[in-house]
Amino acid sequence: MRVVLGAYIGYNLPDWYKWMTDRPSFFEITEDGGCNPAELAGGYLTSLGQNQLDAALKAVPPRRYRWTAPNGYGIELLQGSSKDGISYQLILREPGGRTHKLPMVVNRKQAKLSLGSLPLTIHGENFGKLDLALGMTPFGLKEVEFRITSPDGHVTVFKLKPSPCELNTDADRQAKLNLGSQADAGRWATLHLARAAKAGGGALGPALLDVLLRIRPGPGGLYRNHGVAALDVLTVALNALRQSGVDMRGLEAIQRTAAGGNGVAYAKARVDAQRWLQARLAEQIRAGRIDPLLLRNAYGINFGVPDIALAAGKAGPVRREGKSTSVGKEKVELPWRSLVLAMAPYKVRQTRDGRLFVGIAPDAMGFNEAMARLAAALHVDAPSLRWAAANLSIGGARINGVVVEARRY
Repeated sequence: MRVVLGAYIGYNLPDWYKWMTDRPSFFEITEDGGCNPAELAGGYLTSLGQNQLDAALKAVPPRRYRWTAPNGYGIELLQGSSKDGISYQLILREPGGRTHKLPMVVNRKQAKLSLGSLPLTIHGENFGKLDLALGMTPFGLKEVEFRITSPDGHVTVFKLKPSPCELNTDADRQAKLNLGSQADAGRWATLHLARAAKAGGGALGPALLDVLLRIRPGPGGLYRNHGVAALDVLTVALNALRQSGVDMRGLEAIQRTAAGGNGVAYAKARVDAQRWLQARLAEQIRAGRIDPLLLRNAYGINFGVPDIALAAGKAGPVRREGKSTSVGKEKVELPWRSLVLAMAPYKVRQTRDGRLFVGIAPDAMGFNEAMARLAAALHVDAPSLRWAAANLSIGGARINGVVVEARRY
């Protein structure tokens, strides 16, 4: 990293140095444009679903920070989470748009992480030294610090400060799931689930109950996740009930009592909806119409049904009217030739239980792009891909990645 940073700063040193020494000895630059709450919410839900992360890391959403100095030079910082800690990658941008990406660093518990100290020299002339560091809180980045010490000992410090970003749904409280566009419904669901989960210490269940009182079937009679993977936890369960022959009018009656969204009637409706869902799922699982493995999820939500919490292993056939049929959703056939071509940058293998292994870790920067590419190759929507972190031995090497099951309703 010192080589890359040194080359970048060194090449542009006259511009940087003049701009720095014309400033006060201490100053701050605020992040460009703040953040996108919906993007932050989506990142937070993604973190909650990464079951290899501990609770502290799940509270840190992936985020991209951007700053631009008055002289036109810019800095971006990519924040992510891995099983080893919070990951950061710094990108330096010239006024013309050319970028220089520094190696990724990982931090777990430090409040301040030094990215190195390097001499500022050009054409043999000593301009002092530069110290670069990240300041952090348990919830992510606090600041990026540049400290320049001149040859005569004068210190100039400038700090890049992120803008506050809150998971605020106040402007979206009137939005209803399945009303209006799918984008609006997805935005409301993402914000509400993330905001409620963060307020509840990362528990997604209570927020899903609010959605349960609002969600309605789409035109085809199926419940849609609107592109929100966390909402799939609920829609998979509701569609499984519907497809196993459950009369959904009981839920619809409870939903009507919750109209208005507050007060005693709403609180009672939440309890009634939870009991209805738990009882119907337990009945259908005991009757062999729903495989509990179908309802397992990375968020650990089991709707209070022990069979779901204890489900493990390979999904087997489901009994229905004395015949063996496939679980609720139709499996997607694997077009291997086109699949291998589409996923050429990644190692792809089929596991013994018929799922796909893709050699890219969930915390990798290109993970979402890889899943979108896989979905396109399978001719399904990306939200229908269900994945879990895994590793596989390929050619004698242990590769980190995910196992993926693609199904369509």
